Amino acid sequence: MSLFFHLVPLIGVVATITLPSPPVIACDPNTTKVYGGSISLQLHPATHTDLVISNNLTPPQDFVSVGKQKLKAKDYQGAIAQFNQALIKNPHDLDALVERARAYYRLNDFPNAITDLDAVLQRNSNNPTFFFYRGIVYDDSGRKDKAIADYNRAIRLNPQYADAYVNRSASYNSLGEYDQAIANYNEAIRLNPQYAGAYYNRGHSYDELGEYDKANQDFQKSADLFQQQGNTQGYRNVINKLRESV
Repeated sequence: MSLFFHLVPLIGVVATITLPSPPVIACDPNTTKVYGGSISLQLHPATHTDLVISNNLTPPQDFVSVGKQKLKAKDYQGAIAQFNQALIKNPHDLDALVERARAYYRLNDFPNAITDLDAVLQRNSNNPTFFFYRGIVYDDSGRKDKAIADYNRAIRLNPQYADAYVNRSASYNSLGEYDQAIANYNEAIRLNPQYAGAYYNRGHSYDELGEYDKANQDFQKSADLFQQQGNTQGYRNVINKLRESV
């Protein structure tokens, strides 16, 4: 059983960061064909009688959308190939960079995931989610100090970011800084009193400090919340932990 309930937005657990896109209307400069409506039209000076409507046109490929489908299907190499194509077309496509970082992360290719997130943050350093994402990669690659630094930046940009407090706590736990971890879990719980994973993780910190009554209270609270929220796996994990502590 995993020690902590980590948040991993790079694989879709936390909120997505892609804004809804308007309908795409694209024009091929070579043929002046326009895509995006229900019918593809030839645009050229025409009378009513010589307007050409084709039923056999192929719209331009949306590499990012295809890459996301492959990512969802766990075809990570295939996803990376699609995002590569998207970035050839537009090297500044933040969506493609973030999604490719997710694919690299799932392959445990942490250096390439960090490189892509570095590029994202060079273009947009005001989005706390991007710092949060890179913090997760640093965390899982064992670079806890850098992870904490990125969670710090995420929290400075968004002081209400409960997920960042939880992940920063988990990093402190890994470093044996249990008091710091508990302080961060307290803040996450203040921001979101229904945060089952935060109670569970805080219970581990109390357990490490020998405060077993507080630990068991947090484990029980976590189990109750997971059950109420319909998270069967989380509930089972906590119940197993409670049985171990008896």
